[in-house]
Amino acid sequence: MRASSLRVTLLLGVQNGGTNSMGRMTEIVCFESGEHFKSQKEAAERLGISNLAINASLRRNMAANGFHFYYTDDPRLLD
Repeated sequence: MRASSLRVTLLLGVQNGGTNSMGRMTEIVCFESGEHFKSQKEAAERLGISNLAINASLRRNMAANGFHFYYTDDPRLLD
């Protein structure tokens, strides 16, 4: 991860780009449906959305085809 990305990640309180401390992928959740996915790829295939759009949603807090995605360990889900 580049230093600028790490700085933004730390400022926003978002975890390490979807990996936990062991380097394993963190599950993601669709805010609108509450559905959990083991990976971005799984979400993309099941919902018919591009993986790039889901990645942008996770990193920039924007919608991907009307859906918002978060990592399951994202503190914003607790609000």
